[in-house]
Amino acid sequence: EPGMRAALLYADLDLSSSGGRAALDGRIHAAVERVCPQPDLRRLEMRHWYEACRAHAQASAQQQLAVVLGRGQLAQNTLQISGR
Repeated sequence: EPGMRAALLYADLDLSSSGGRAALDGRIHAAVERVCPQPDLRRLEMRHWYEACRAHAQASAQQQLAVVLGRGQLAQNTLQISGR
């Protein structure tokens, strides 16, 4: 559904460790799944929407994470994941 959003919390993760980053990647994947639910992919227009939604949500999460990590703002502790 267009415009869906999900807040992703990560305050409990140690993002300086590979395990913490892997756990966050899993949460990002789950959030993308929530905001971009898989439609009937036999319909071409829905396939395009689904792929665009997932790409947008994933890119948005990665951009926010890069800012957080680059600035050392780990206390922010929430990413906003949104579909397209």
